[in-house]
Amino acid sequence: SEKLKFHHGAYYVAYEYTLDVFGLLFLVGSVLFFWRRVFKPASVGHRASDWYVLGMFLGIGVTGYIVEALRIVWQKPTGLAANCSPVGLWLSSAFASLGETQARAAHLGVWWLHALLVFGFIAAIPYTRLRHIVTGPLNLFFARPSLGLLQPVTMEEVEKTERVGVSDIRHFTRQQLLSLDACMECGRCEEACPAFATGKPLSPKKVVQDLKLVMNTLGSGGSAPVAGSNVHEHISAETMWSCTACSACVFVCPVRVDPLTLLLDMRRNLASEGGLSGTAATALRRMQTSGNPWGMPAIERADWLQALNPPASADTKSS
Repeated sequence: SEKLKFHHGAYYVAYEYTLDVFGLLFLVGSVLFFWRRVFKPASVGHRASDWYVLGMFLGIGVTGYIVEALRIVWQKPTGLAANCSPVGLWLSSAFASLGETQARAAHLGVWWLHALLVFGFIAAIPYTRLRHIVTGPLNLFFARPSLGLLQPVTMEEVEKTERVGVSDIRHFTRQQLLSLDACMECGRCEEACPAFATGKPLSPKKVVQDLKLVMNTLGSGGSAPVAGSNVHEHISAETMWSCTACSACVFVCPVRVDPLTLLLDMRRNLASEGGLSGTAATALRRMQTSGNPWGMPAIERADWLQALNPPASADTKSS
């Protein structure tokens, strides 16, 4: 239909120029990402598939410009039609020796290579860290308005599930499992974590990635325990109790992943099963017997005020 032939005139010029300029920015960005991977910041996650993604980015960008250059060689546009693709026009000088037949054949071959790279990249998205471009927005939409909060558990729920907290990867909610896939391993949570900064065996990023590995390893069928599904086999008790519940990791996450709630749910189960020891167990025992984590008698609660020499109240004077 003639009505569908809109790729000409002012629209064509604007489209080609925009595509040419943004393609150049795309290649510059890919080179910067490559440099970042080479120097490997400690807080950023690294996988072998990252090199595949970068290679595909560079391949798509370079072949796109070669396709444009070969088109200019055999089509021989002039004036604005040629200048609206400045990078392609500059690159076409490298293929100026090709005849029209050769240029057309090379153009078709590189075009197919470019198309295969694009479709191969799209097909690989679910198997690389780039899946977060889908799961990240979904997690932003489905995450609770207030993160980092310990959700109350009713006795009815405990009687129904016969457990408190999370001991199996399948005990997490669907939104929590989605958040594991949304994590892009940027390392912001690790940099903000005071426990990690003081050398404690806790990295919020590693907790999320370890749970994600368990989720991806196991099948989704059934509710009976299976080998490897117990989260306590992958996240140590020392790691869980190292968390101070300060919510720093929650506040800095750009896609609202909530490592704190994951840890609190697992820690709650650990405590309910009698897996509490060390200073945490001592503090809870003192809370039960004395009403405070230091085990101080209630009668001595206000002793610290004596050092301030507070003025006696009217009630005190009368007594």
